[in-house]
Amino acid sequence: MRAIFNRIKLSMPMAVVIGFLFIGALSAFVYFQFRKEPSKPIVTLESASPLKAKDVKISSSLQFAKDGDTNKDGKFNGGDAVKFSFTLNNVTQNGGKFTTLDTGIPTKYIYYLRSITGSTGYDKGSGTIKFKNIIVYPSQTQAVSFEANLVYSTSDVDLAYTPTLTDQANREIAKGNTNSQFITKVAADATPSQINVIKEEN
Repeated sequence: MRAIFNRIKLSMPMAVVIGFLFIGALSAFVYFQFRKEPSKPIVTLESASPLKAKDVKISSSLQFAKDGDTNKDGKFNGGDAVKFSFTLNNVTQNGGKFTTLDTGIPTKYIYYLRSITGSTGYDKGSGTIKFKNIIVYPSQTQAVSFEANLVYSTSDVDLAYTPTLTDQANREIAKGNTNSQFITKVAADATPSQINVIKEEN
């Protein structure tokens, strides 16, 4: 009987140690599960550093606008309504207020620009469509898009454009990939008289 009692006495400290170890492990588990990460400072446009080269990634796309495929052939023809879309993905905490997106789209290949989003207006004086005063916020994505009609042409036209983004000092921040799409030619006598026909040299 005394031997059993002594064995119980010897095992009591061990039970206490195991208990403390269990409580410690449980406390550590709860701490790491529910602890809050230290809050990161919020970077605003005013406190952000100026955009630098390669801070922004540009992607672009061209598709038919709603009911834009006039003859339903799935090809881009003169007179078709299309939508140009551009995405400016700022992967940094830098920002810019007065950036310019030069779409690289030649003005002679499109007409009747409308439904502009992401910018208050455009400029075409340099021969390409440009959107000025675009705000690029830190760590955010900015979308710019517009609709237009494709011009009529007496030969197939390769509508190729490479968008670029520059800052207020005209320094290049980003350049997107070249997007290319053929505009199928039409017969001159089938072209509406009120639309100018572009005659491309073969």
